[in-house]
Amino acid sequence: MKLSNGEIHNATAPLARLMEQKFPIQLSYRLAKLAAILDPQLLVIEKVRAKLIQTYGEQDPDKPQQMRVNPNSESFPKFAEEYGILMSQEVEIEVEVVDLPNTLEIEPSVLMALDRFIRLGTN
Repeated sequence: MKLSNGEIHNATAPLARLMEQKFPIQLSYRLAKLAAILDPQLLVIEKVRAKLIQTYGEQDPDKPQQMRVNPNSESFPKFAEEYGILMSQEVEIEVEVVDLPNTLEIEPSVLMALDRFIRLGTN
């Protein structure tokens, strides 16, 4: 499946939220497997994002150990441009679409972020 880094990044927190639910072992396993397949690419995304922050950022005055990119700084437009390029990059990842039960109660925003990875309407 061809996925953008943005799709992978945006699916991470919703997938973790979904994995907090109790499911039969087979479904739990498939969700954990999906997360494990996406994790290596997420690490790459985070490394590049951190490098962009290091390049275009400054020390956070509230947290001196951390860097941040100030939206009002001169470097922010370049940071935003390169971050957009990072998130639009596509990668080919072999994932199985996970079937979720139609009785699942979860927020639409979670399901929307996972749209490429799940199929609804089973049991």
